[in-house]
Amino acid sequence: MTSYKSDPVFLRLIVRKIIKRIPWKRYIVGCAGFGIILVYFILFMNFFYNPQHSMGNDYGIALPQLLDGYYWFRKNGLFRVFWFTPAMCGGVPAFPHPIHFYYSVPQFLTFLTNPLNAVALTFILFAAAGFWGFYFLLRRIFAASVMVAFFCGVLFLFNGFYTYRLAVGHLTYHAFMLVPWCVLLLLAPVEDADKRHGLQSVYYGVFTGVLLGYMLYSGLQTVLPPVFLSIILVCLTAGLFTGQRFRIRVLVARLFIALMVMTGLAAAKVSAVLHFLHQLPRTHYPLPQFTSVSDLITVLGKSLFFYPAWKHAQASMVNMQLILYRHEFEFGISFVPLVILVVGLAYLIYRGTKNRSKITARGTLVLILVLLLFLLPIALNLYIPWWNRFLKQVPLIKSSTQCTRWFCMYIPVIVLLTGMVVQRLPFFQRRQVLISVVGIGCVLLVNYRADKTYYYNQSYSPMWVVNAYDGVKKKLFEPAITDIGVCINERGGIGGPVYRNDAIAYGQSQLLCYDSMFGYALETFPLNTLEPGSVLKETNGHFNLKNPVCYVFPQVNGCVPGTHFTINEKAAVMAFTHYQPFSFKKPATQKIADTVTLLSLMGVIIFLIVCWIQMARVFWQQKTGSRGGAQEGYGQVRHSADA
Repeated sequence: MTSYKSDPVFLRLIVRKIIKRIPWKRYIVGCAGFGIILVYFILFMNFFYNPQHSMGNDYGIALPQLLDGYYWFRKNGLFRVFWFTPAMCGGVPAFPHPIHFYYSVPQFLTFLTNPLNAVALTFILFAAAGFWGFYFLLRRIFAASVMVAFFCGVLFLFNGFYTYRLAVGHLTYHAFMLVPWCVLLLLAPVEDADKRHGLQSVYYGVFTGVLLGYMLYSGLQTVLPPVFLSIILVCLTAGLFTGQRFRIRVLVARLFIALMVMTGLAAAKVSAVLHFLHQLPRTHYPLPQFTSVSDLITVLGKSLFFYPAWKHAQASMVNMQLILYRHEFEFGISFVPLVILVVGLAYLIYRGTKNRSKITARGTLVLILVLLLFLLPIALNLYIPWWNRFLKQVPLIKSSTQCTRWFCMYIPVIVLLTGMVVQRLPFFQRRQVLISVVGIGCVLLVNYRADKTYYYNQSYSPMWVVNAYDGVKKKLFEPAITDIGVCINERGGIGGPVYRNDAIAYGQSQLLCYDSMFGYALETFPLNTLEPGSVLKETNGHFNLKNPVCYVFPQVNGCVPGTHFTINEKAAVMAFTHYQPFSFKKPATQKIADTVTLLSLMGVIIFLIVCWIQMARVFWQQKTGSRGGAQEGYGQVRHSADA
C-alpha cells in the first residue's frame, strides 16, 4: 500500500500551500529596490573610484577629519569626547566645531575601513535610507500603490542636492536622506482602541528626536533649519491629503517630544558650538541675494527641474563676495514631477467647476502654513536693502554666506505632491503603472545623460590619507603631530592647495588650514607667532602650538583666542599632540549642558529598551495566540502580508 506522504497529489498540495504563504510581492519589491540602488551607485561611483584617484575638492576637509577622528579613536575609544585636535592650524576645536562629525556613521565606518571606503559606504547607505524612507512613507501614511511609492522613492533617491553635495565633498549633508523617516515617525497612525497609543506616540516622538539629534551631531547644522522646516512642510502638506485622519494635536505633541529629546541629546554639542561662535563670529561676509523675483524664480525652477542655473544666478545676484559654483544649485529632481504637476493642475482646473469640495477651517489654516513655508526660501533670497540688513542680524542666518541652500526644502514636498497627484487624480489612477514605469525610466535617463564634467574635474586625491590610515592600522607608526607644516608651490611661495589639510598624514599640522570657521581665506585666524617647524620650538616662553581651549572657553582658562601653550604646559602639549586628553576648565553652562546630554542619553536608551521589550512581549503574545487559534480552527483565518 502506497504511503499518503509519497502521494504526488498530496505533495503538490503541500508545495502549493507553501508557495501561497510566501510574501512574493514583498520579495519582488525588495529585489527591485536593491536593483535601483545598485544602478544609482553604478551611475555615480566614479565620483569616488576612478582611474585618476580624484574626488571632490571639499573632501580635502572631510577625509583628513575622518583620519583625525580615527587617530583619536585608536588612542581613546569611542566614549571619550574628542574636544580638540592638533591636526589643523596648530590646534583647533573639534567637538565645538559646527561641522565636526566624530559621532556619525561615516566616522564609525572609518573605525572599520579606510576613509575612502567609509565615504562610499555612507553614500550608498544613506541613498538607500532615503529611497526606502519615501517608499514606506507613501505606502503606510498615504496608502499609495506599490508602483507609485516606488516611483516617489526613485525621485527622492536621485535628488541632486544629496548626490552632488556628496560628490563635491560635503559629507555632512548625508543626513538629509533621513527626512522621510522623520515624517513617517511624526505621522505614523495609532489606533484609538489601543490603550498603548499614547506610549506609541511618545516612542515615535523620541525616535524622531534621536534622528534630529543625529543630524546635528553629523555636521548638518549649516542646513538644519531648512531641513527641519522641510519636515514640517511635508507633514502639513500630508494633512491636506489625509483629511480627518490628520491629527494636528498628535503632530504637535510628537514634534514637542522630538525637540525636547534633540535638545537634551545635543545640549553639550550646542553649548560648545555657541561658545566657539561667540569667540569667532563669522558675520563679516555679505549675504548674496537676487535682485528680482523673476530671476529668482527662473533659477529656482531650472535648478529643480532641469539643470543647475548657477551662471544665471551669478549674473543676477548682488553681494557676491564668494563665487557660488555649480554644486550650490544642484537640487534637481528631473522634469518628470513638473510635467505631472502641470498636467494634474490643468486637470483640477478643468474639473474644478464640477467637483467643489468644502474646505474646513482647519484645512484653511494648514494651507496657509504650507504657503508661508513655501515662500520662506524665496523671501530669504530676495534682495531688498532693509531686508538684507535685517537678515544680517538674525541668528544663524547672519553667519551664513548664502541662503540658496534653503531651496532643498522643496525637494521632499515636490516628490510627495507628485505621488499624490498620480495616486489620487482619476486621470492618473487608470495609468499608474505606465506613468510610474515611464517616470522611472526618464529619471534614470536624465541622470545618465547629466553633464558631470564639473565633478570629474575635481582634483583632490585621497591616497595620502588612505596610506596614513593603513599605516596606523597596521601599527607601522603611532598617531602624533610633531611639526607645523605649510605647502610650497612651484615658485617657492606658500600655497593653499585643496590637499593642504593632508599634512596630518605626515604628522604635521597645516599652518594655513582649510577651516571656514576662520573665514575662507583665514581672515579671522589669529596667527600670532605660529610658524613652520617643530611644535616644541620655544618663542618668548611659548611653544609653537596653539592652546585650542582658548578658542572656546578663554575666560575661565585665563587666555584669549589664538594663545599658545606656555613652556610650563609641556605635559599638556605632549598629551595634545599625541591624541591624549589634557585637563582644562569649563564654564558652568558647559558643565550643565554636559550633564543634560548624559542624562538625556541614558534616559533615551532606557526608554527605547523598555519600549522594545514591551513590543517584543506583545508580538510574542500575538504570535502564540494566533498559533492557538490555528490549532482550534485551522484555515478559518488567513493573514496576508503586504509589501
